[in-house]
Amino acid sequence: MQVRASRLQRGGEHRESLLSDSYWAFVKRQLTPRQMEVCVLICDGLSDLEISARLGCSWNTAKHHLQCAFRVLGVNDRAQAMAVCFRDGIVDGSSRKPLPASLNPSERRTAEGLLQALPYRQIADMHERAIGTIKNQARNVFDKCGVWSRYELIARFTA
Repeated sequence: MQVRASRLQRGGEHRESLLSDSYWAFVKRQLTPRQMEVCVLICDGLSDLEISARLGCSWNTAKHHLQCAFRVLGVNDRAQAMAVCFRDGIVDGSSRKPLPASLNPSERRTAEGLLQALPYRQIADMHERAIGTIKNQARNVFDKCGVWSRYELIARFTA
């Protein structure tokens, strides 16, 4: 979807231009270059320690950059940050693979909820299942996808 924006040119006249949603997402969130770099590293599935090594700073400094990026993105954790970055085009997710065909329909629905960074309780409520059932399905999804966590799932796969 394109958004029209009015820009003031020299001489005081307004000119309309088309700007993409991802551009607006970037401008709206006003991520600094360092926060953008942190977002890319988060979406690559790196841990805090690996991010600090890549940035060449201490672990506490890397955690501070992560917390600032989370605040700007309006999220509470790494999974939500990854989902927002991929959804809004802040980070290119074109290298992610589709979910494996070996997932049954209920596991696929659970995986789609995990890819949106939804909490287990919300996924359970959406599908009218017990939270224990959703957690078991999530473990099956992780096994079939060859990942250990929802962070890896979000980094490697797309719905």
